[in-house]
Amino acid sequence: MPLYRCLSCGGQFEAAKPACAVCGIDPAADPRDGEAIVELVLHHFDPPSKRPGRGLGCAACNPKIRVGVPKCAFTGEPEHVNCAACRATAAYAAANGASNGAAALTPSARR
Repeated sequence: MPLYRCLSCGGQFEAAKPACAVCGIDPAADPRDGEAIVELVLHHFDPPSKRPGRGLGCAACNPKIRVGVPKCAFTGEPEHVNCAACRATAAYAAANGASNGAAALTPSARR
């Protein structure tokens, strides 16, 4: 399902159509609101491999999602991950703790 951000309220959401449930912006109802909702590229967490500086080449949330999938990006930096399923994995939690000392990364409302 596509990931969107509402530029009116700053909310981020997954939905079949680009309509913000928080503030009510719906480009289908008023085409002038089309610029207020933008589709985001999904950033998956690419777990580290045994080779330093190189990931496994797959999403932490689903190893079948490999590098090269359209509208998907991969990163080894936890603070840039916007995939909710990747954030829920043990690999993400381990990397997040390693990149931020012992503190867990708290996603902002804008992610």
